[in-house]
Amino acid sequence: DKDECNTIKRVSVSSDNKVLGYMQPSVCRLDNSISSLQFVNFDLNVLSVTFVRDMESFLQYLLSHFRKVSFSVAVGNPAERLYDKVIEKYHGRVVGIKKQEALLQDGQFYDLKLYEIVKE
Repeated sequence: DKDECNTIKRVSVSSDNKVLGYMQPSVCRLDNSISSLQFVNFDLNVLSVTFVRDMESFLQYLLSHFRKVSFSVAVGNPAERLYDKVIEKYHGRVVGIKKQEALLQDGQFYDLKLYEIVKE
């Protein structure tokens, strides 16, 4: 995008210039918050150290520019443990779980765990 008014996009790239994944939140300028934060790792079998570092760097960027960051994960996703650690590190909280909220590629509905971090 030419500007970052409504969305911010970042990619994670390995040292050999392979795209590892991307990060994209929805931006609400009215209340200075981030919602629907997406972290997409292209290799479903491996979560690379580079991608994790890029995720943390991006999250720090968002927290330095916005008052609140909200995101979710499908319960049972391997990233759920990582997100739980991130929430603990940044003093966020699990808001709750929405039952059968996300229809994934396998045609099944999954529960979504909701997270938020509020800058105080």
